[in-house]
Amino acid sequence: MEASQERIISRTQAELDDQFQDLFASSSCNDGSPAKFKLKRLQAFFTANDSAFYVMVFLGSRLMCKAVLFVSGHTKDQAYLGCYDVRSDHDREKSAHRLLTEMRTWAQSQGIQKIYGPIDRNTWYSYRVRTDDDEQTFSWEPGRNSELLADWRKFGFAADRGYASYGYFLRLPVNMRVASLMVWTSALKARWRGFHVEPMSKSWRENLADIHQIALDAFAGTHLFEAIPFEEFQILYENLDETYDLRPSFFLRNTEGQRVGFILAYFEDGYIIFKSMGIAKAWHGWGLGRCLAYAAADAASKTNCQRAVAALFRLGSRTEVNAVMMQKLGILKWKHQYELLTYHINESP
Repeated sequence: MEASQERIISRTQAELDDQFQDLFASSSCNDGSPAKFKLKRLQAFFTANDSAFYVMVFLGSRLMCKAVLFVSGHTKDQAYLGCYDVRSDHDREKSAHRLLTEMRTWAQSQGIQKIYGPIDRNTWYSYRVRTDDDEQTFSWEPGRNSELLADWRKFGFAADRGYASYGYFLRLPVNMRVASLMVWTSALKARWRGFHVEPMSKSWRENLADIHQIALDAFAGTHLFEAIPFEEFQILYENLDETYDLRPSFFLRNTEGQRVGFILAYFEDGYIIFKSMGIAKAWHGWGLGRCLAYAAADAASKTNCQRAVAALFRLGSRTEVNAVMMQKLGILKWKHQYELLTYHINESP
């Protein structure tokens, strides 16, 4: 019977060989779909304290599912399940369950208590899964994977955090003046205090060191945050300007001339995308984020851009509150939603 042909191939990080890596990286679960995963990129900055567990499940000659469980040397009691690929047919459920069981067994042997996912290595890489049904998609968004959601939830995964992106239509002058009044006022106050914004360098790579330094300080202590070395950060972001128009991106300088904040924003498909913002912790609570947002929005207005996206913000955050206000003003047009899932090993059956 075909069920008897099921086989599992697994390797720990220490057991990896070139043959298995090539098989994992080049194989796709769905016929005609290109393989997605660049293992060498994910492994490039592994330290001696990092580990990983790779699993592939076959039914006969067909690859049914595959994934990697990543364990950081900084957080030995938790792991990140990512690089997940699963076949889109009725045979997949048992194979997915076998894969997740294999992952859980190995995680228990390593003393891991929680598994988060989907996360490819850590949150600097691809993570979260999209859960809404809106047809519009952007290149920076987490992908949809209904099979992942169904199989993981059935296994015992539950939502850990919710996130959303908000699409705004800016072609409403009166309402926009009301909505932007607080932002404009905060920007003006920041200038009175001696802060000022400046465009990022047209030579994109010259910006990376300062963005990295500010980000490590601004995001430290946030959920699942891990500091990564500049060399790794550089590889992840050095070619961003080849994909996006980064003219709405700015730095913020304090009264001593130090760069203490940034906003990463760019244009895509007729939208300005507010992708990421970081303010050094010493300057939190001063309204400086609004100062940066105003600068980016002003840059967009000069190109006649009339649509905006506030991208990938955690539900319940201040951005969520602002989105409700914008909706009341009639300019919030759509909302995309995403989830990060978690599995508590000692609490799950």
